[in-house]
Amino acid sequence: MTTERNGEARVHAETGPGGGPAAGAQPRTLAEELRTRPDTELAWLLRARPDLLSPVPNDVTQLATRAGTRASVVRALERLDRFALQTAEALAIAPDPCPYDTLLALLTGDDEAPEVAEALPRAVGTLRGQAIVWGGADRLRLVRTAREILTPSASGASPTGLGPTVTEAAAGMSPGRLQDVLAGAGLPTTHDSVTAVEALTALFTDRERMAALLDEAPAEALATLGRLVWGPPYGTVPAQPAAPVRWLLARGLLLPTAPGTVVLPREVALHLRGGRAHRVIEPVAPPVRAAAGHSPAVVDATAAGQAFTALGTVEDLLREWETGGPSVLRAGGLSVRDLKRTAAALDTDERTAAFWLELAYAAGLLASDGEAEERFAATPAYDNWLRLPAAERWAALVTAWLPATRTPGVVGGQDAKGRAMAVLGPGLDRSPAPEIRHRTLALLAALPPGTAPDPATLLARLRWQRGAAAVPGAAGAASGTGTGEGAWGADRRHAAGAAAPVLPPGEELRTRLTEWTLAEAELLGVTGRGALSAHGRALLGLPPAGSTERTGSGGGAAAGRERAGSGGPAQAPNHGLPPEHGAPATGPASGHPEDTGSGAGSGTGSGTGFGAGSGTGFGAGSGTGTVPGRPESGTGTGHPEDTGTEHPASGSRTEPESGSPASAPGTGQPDSAVPGDPGSPDAGFPARSEDEIAAAAAQAATLLAPLLPEPLDHVLLQADLTAVAPGPLERPLAEALGVLADVESKGGATVYRFTPGSVRRALDAGRTAADLHAFLAEHSRTPVPQPLSYLVDDVARRHGHLRVGAASSYVRCDDDGLLAEIVADKRSAGLRLRRLAPTVLAAQADPATLLERLREMGYAPAAESAEGDVLITRADAHRTPPRTPPAPVPEGPPLPDATLLGAAVRAIRAGDRAATAGAAAQRGPAAGPTAPGEGRLPRTTAAETLATVQAAAMTGGTVWIGYVNADGAASQRVLAPVRVEGGFVTGYDHTADEVRTYPLHRITGVAELADDTV
Repeated sequence: MTTERNGEARVHAETGPGGGPAAGAQPRTLAEELRTRPDTELAWLLRARPDLLSPVPNDVTQLATRAGTRASVVRALERLDRFALQTAEALAIAPDPCPYDTLLALLTGDDEAPEVAEALPRAVGTLRGQAIVWGGADRLRLVRTAREILTPSASGASPTGLGPTVTEAAAGMSPGRLQDVLAGAGLPTTHDSVTAVEALTALFTDRERMAALLDEAPAEALATLGRLVWGPPYGTVPAQPAAPVRWLLARGLLLPTAPGTVVLPREVALHLRGGRAHRVIEPVAPPVRAAAGHSPAVVDATAAGQAFTALGTVEDLLREWETGGPSVLRAGGLSVRDLKRTAAALDTDERTAAFWLELAYAAGLLASDGEAEERFAATPAYDNWLRLPAAERWAALVTAWLPATRTPGVVGGQDAKGRAMAVLGPGLDRSPAPEIRHRTLALLAALPPGTAPDPATLLARLRWQRGAAAVPGAAGAASGTGTGEGAWGADRRHAAGAAAPVLPPGEELRTRLTEWTLAEAELLGVTGRGALSAHGRALLGLPPAGSTERTGSGGGAAAGRERAGSGGPAQAPNHGLPPEHGAPATGPASGHPEDTGSGAGSGTGSGTGFGAGSGTGFGAGSGTGTVPGRPESGTGTGHPEDTGTEHPASGSRTEPESGSPASAPGTGQPDSAVPGDPGSPDAGFPARSEDEIAAAAAQAATLLAPLLPEPLDHVLLQADLTAVAPGPLERPLAEALGVLADVESKGGATVYRFTPGSVRRALDAGRTAADLHAFLAEHSRTPVPQPLSYLVDDVARRHGHLRVGAASSYVRCDDDGLLAEIVADKRSAGLRLRRLAPTVLAAQADPATLLERLREMGYAPAAESAEGDVLITRADAHRTPPRTPPAPVPEGPPLPDATLLGAAVRAIRAGDRAATAGAAAQRGPAAGPTAPGEGRLPRTTAAETLATVQAAAMTGGTVWIGYVNADGAASQRVLAPVRVEGGFVTGYDHTADEVRTYPLHRITGVAELADDTV
């Protein structure tokens, strides 16, 4: 995209090297300012707004143009925290450009608001870092698209509840009517409409003259203004307005916009508000209060018990479907009847059963078999999963749960076409689900160990982190379903004075996703008694609670990635706020992420570790990192005060640090906006590599393993024909006992009951009476009870006395009296038996039906082959072909990794240099026969070509290459090599705007694209 956007992306002629502004000059466009930013800050921007990378911009001009498109701006605004969004809303109604002090006055009004003054540098830094705001501190500019979205117009109010300016509202008024208004306001008449509007504006912005004018207003007129002051600013009036309204209209305090409609001008509303743009300003994230406190050991033990139960439930579920599960509906998914049957088999409710089904599906353990009569069944991956240790099986489940977008909570609801949504069926994806899970767990991680949060305050914090459920102009709400409410949703109406906060669909979905996350985390054993467990923290890549690692509250994997060179800055970039408006530095000046908790994966931001909002790290407003013995390094993570939590017992509370001015050393930018960290305003959770995810899962499994009960190799046989398993059994023992006995009850111990039918089942599976006696004696810690021995012998004696084979089918027995008994039994009438010989009966039923009916009649028949041998009837496990687990449906573009960020920034810079080089080539030939830009292909030897591209790949440089394709067509390319091996060079070709691989033997030559060539 190269189209210029309202002047913001124009490149002026008076520029310095590289297309940037001349030395000492103020940037006049967003593109000019972006050129002046270092590579780390461009990487910062691209990570915060990953949609700008689809595809990679050709140069900085295209990057600025794309950053100003409506879809991209709407997405960026939706991901701001509440205060950053309020700052953008205030800029939208401020003069353009806006001095920093004017912006501060709009947010504080006439009152002292130190919290706002302290938090504003963070908010401005966040907006500037994301290219929503640009310009110096004395000339802050909101990108034009954002201003169009947020600015009130003659047809609608802004999110602040303010209406249009006097100039905009009076555009349709006649000159005579304007002169009448001037006279009514006590102002001298003018000769034209422009000066009349200017005079009214000057009156309404003069605090003393406005106070004097309003002192003369009738009480009813003031009451009318009071109803409009916080929005909406529009009202309807009859053809003959009441006297108070006429008084207001006569003085221009209300202006007509259409027949029967009036509006409160913005300048008047701001005076009545005391200069404030918002009724309620929220510079600090609301604290997450503690609902209960438990011993961390109790929490971990409870969570481990839940994890063990989760494993057993998934195994029971798939064991029920071992030989083939229920049919797949024609539209996809499981029928309501089968869901009820599954819930009954698992001894749980239907919603919980739906969760277990979707979890097994997300983990790749369950799928449809794809046959003509399609059924659900376990996959081959289930068998591999069963062979893993218990802790690793749990890690596999939760690793699949965290990024899953399929949401079992919506099962039973209706889709856009009014059809019921079925479990395992289509339409269950909700893109915000992974983000909400990570945000919620990150907030739990920020609490002291063993602390369960108050759900209401947790929800309030999450709403603050995402300032808007839907932005005007967006396709839909956060759910991605297109049903979101525009104009900022219900919290905006509430802040503007509405009677009750009714959540819009997008915010309602996010609320329900949070509630489901808390419930699912408890079911899975990620939390115990509502508090995050130690293995749950490890799963998120966090260090143990109380760890001496200096990673702040965000810690862990993110910090490690940053130190390894993630492509993003370790601290938030300084975007030029003057010292008096910047945030004071905290901690040492070294800037290492470990020193202050402000680096990647840590920090003080008000968002959470994985969220797409404003906080950094996993800390969710938990303050900067703590190093024992170094109190200057921040507030730490070990106490409720760090997160603004409150102890129920004491009632004491300390506000969080998320809104404070503490920031990365020497920056005026909030840590909360560092997209190199998990808490950046990105797609909702950190872009962890597969190795990092696997390492976190392995660490979680290591912590969980000692808490899980060890499998036992024995049971306790009872005289009442039961066996008690005092704990989990080793898998071979559990499988063998599951055939020999029926499960009677579960709990802390599993009770098995031996019955004639269960013993016969073991005999049918090929065991002999001697085998069963030996098995019981080997695995029982108590002597085998005599009744159980008698039961085994009795069933074994009768087992196989009757033989069933295929004629249609037949029964044979050496005891002709027994056959006579069967024929005489009325229950055998449906089998239509007839005697072929004294020891043989023929039946008009297939062998399987005949076997089943005889067993129902109390006999113990055995199937036999055509040769007369006993057939072992063991059901084969039904498995689907290999299946890929369902891929999550992300809410937006995926987060770029460090490699892509680095390559993209190099490509953008090279594109700028290439464009300038092309212009230089048109002005005159470059020195040398093979200089780029002349139109001739560069010529170098094969050795020189190889050495040059290898050097460029190592240093991250960009080169010109001459290339001849297989058809003999020659071309010049600008290439940023990434890898050179096997006779090929792979790199980002920004001539083609994609990554390409070229054979070295087809490259005619190569020339470095250096700064001195442009």
